[in-house]
Amino acid sequence: MSEDQSNNFFNLEDLINTLRINKSLGFKRVHGGTENEDTVSDLLHDVGQALYDLGGLDKVDWDNLRKSL
Repeated sequence: MSEDQSNNFFNLEDLINTLRINKSLGFKRVHGGTENEDTVSDLLHDVGQALYDLGGLDKVDWDNLRKSL
């Protein structure tokens, strides 16, 4: 794993854990000033998937992070 991938993993893991502890993963996502059916957890999933697709996370790390969402 590259240093960038490692940094991305730990930053995303910290963010997920921080939001979980504060019971915020289930908050509704707001887009364009409008609340929709997606949650903060869904948003983080999309960000993590994009990082994985761009090579910013390796498969094992992304699989582990997805389980926590």
